[in-house]
Amino acid sequence: VRPDAGAVSLTDAPGFWRVTEGGVSVAVKVQPKSRRPGVQGRVPALDGERLRIGVTEAAEDGRANRAACATLADALGVPEKPLPKDG
Repeated sequence: VRPDAGAVSLTDAPGFWRVTEGGVSVAVKVQPKSRRPGVQGRVPALDGERLRIGVTEAAEDGRANRAACATLADALGVPEKPLPKDG
């Protein structure tokens, strides 16, 4: 198998994600009611870097979180299904 030229090696992985025993953990910052929905890049945080995801939904009844999960799944090319959340 030939590695993708754009692939990130585990040693060069961005600070917002880490490999875990069960898969990958991604630290995100969800921006509800965003004018620019989608993956918006990296943002610094007190506890480390995060991946910013903008969604048009409001932060009510978990709508923004569900939209962020769908956006991330789409960006990763994986099926849209409930993704486990920490915290």
